Amino acid sequence: MCTRRAEYVLFLRCVFASFDYSVSFCRFWNISNPSQLLNMSDTPEFLQDSFGLKTLYDSQRLVLHSVDGVLHQDWLDRADIFTQHILPLLQLQ
Repeated sequence: MCTRRAEYVLFLRCVFASFDYSVSFCRFWNISNPSQLLNMSDTPEFLQDSFGLKTLYDSQRLVLHSVDGVLHQDWLDRADIFTQHILPLLQLQ
């Protein structure tokens, strides 16, 4: 049986993209304090490596990338944005 963590750890590289790094890039509401946002690396899921993101991060295979002027939906709807900003980050060097 394959777990999600095992599936993520198999990634050669994982890219998280955002349109505004300063506001909400990979930040999550703190369940114990709903008025506080936590950075991804401070969440229990990251620290316990529940999904394998910490493993990817520690092995430098997790890329956090933001692009000014790109709207959230653009990442899904516009192939040119994916091709220009994400595809190069997925290329293995």
